[in-house]
Amino acid sequence: MNKDTIDLLNQIAAKIGEVTPTMWAFLVRQSIITGTTDLLLYVAVGAVFLVMFFFLLGKSKLPQDYNSDDPWKMDKPLFVITTAVCTLLGSVYVLIFLMTFDSTVSAILNPGYWALQHIINP
Repeated sequence: MNKDTIDLLNQIAAKIGEVTPTMWAFLVRQSIITGTTDLLLYVAVGAVFLVMFFFLLGKSKLPQDYNSDDPWKMDKPLFVITTAVCTLLGSVYVLIFLMTFDSTVSAILNPGYWALQHIINP
């Protein structure tokens, strides 16, 4: 590296050193906000999926739809479509939940770690 580049990097490092305590405090505070928001979003989306599933399931399994020989037989297309859509959406929700829940927990329980993770991997 040439001298100008090194001087510029030293100036940037000096400026970063001045704002680091302020930035750290903001990131720690933001981690709790982000973790709480994520947790509320998980609960809200999960509740919407459950309500949608039970509503559609109730609409698709009317008493006259039951076959007296086999009560578990899925002979109506609406029931099959409802089950497929709810299973697909529920699977996507569970995968997203499993992939991001550790970050949510660390944001709430260990905000310093969360802040450090976001500084290292923005």
